[in-house]
Amino acid sequence: GRRGQDDLGHVILCRSAFEAAPEAAALLRRPPDPIASHFYVSYGSALKMRRARPLIECERLLKKSFGSFTARSSAASAASKLDFISAERRQLSSLLSSYPPDLLAPYAKLRARRTAEQRSLDYLKAQEAAAEAELVSALLCFVPRGTPALTVDGLAAIVADDPPLKLLRHMRHADTGRGQKGAQSERMLLLLADGTFRCAGAEHLAALFPEAAVPLPKEAQVLIGASVPELDAWRPRADGAWEARGEDIGGGGTP
Repeated sequence: GRRGQDDLGHVILCRSAFEAAPEAAALLRRPPDPIASHFYVSYGSALKMRRARPLIECERLLKKSFGSFTARSSAASAASKLDFISAERRQLSSLLSSYPPDLLAPYAKLRARRTAEQRSLDYLKAQEAAAEAELVSALLCFVPRGTPALTVDGLAAIVADDPPLKLLRHMRHADTGRGQKGAQSERMLLLLADGTFRCAGAEHLAALFPEAAVPLPKEAQVLIGASVPELDAWRPRADGAWEARGEDIGGGGTP
């Protein structure tokens, strides 16, 4: 049937290979579903409708269109934002009213200058961090045992030794099982001040201090090697390094 012109319409139901006659009959006997209009009226359709219908009826139909609905929704959202901005503007005007106008312009200039300088400082810090990371990555393979280090989480440590091969294989196997890439960069065995061992790479170190390195005596190397935990004691950290609590070294002293 034609909307607005016919009082009666007809529906032709074509049977498919997946529906039998009882399903079709049940569908025909079921009460009709409510109709919700979602049609979108373009400018051309609106002009054609105006030629054939009165203005009041055209307005009524346009208000029911989906485009009108979205426009009303956007208008309501814009009005809400405008109210919020207006309230914020009144609040700022109230705060600024106690200051003379001739001081506001220099303050705005100083604030803009501070923002620019802060942006430059952040850029320089990022450059410094990148250069330090590159230096750590280049030095990590060559620093001697006993080199002081600083982890990215701010803990002091020393480079104790190369990690055991069985530990590296265990780490790669576990990382692969958890859907992560295995350790690709060089890994070193770090000893933290509390006796914790950490198997970490360059990305886990904030700085290395090879100029302050103190060679570890043979006895200390033996003690450190004997206190390295077994494989089942190692646990992965959120940053990708692995960590385990070591046995007491030299009677429980700190490194």
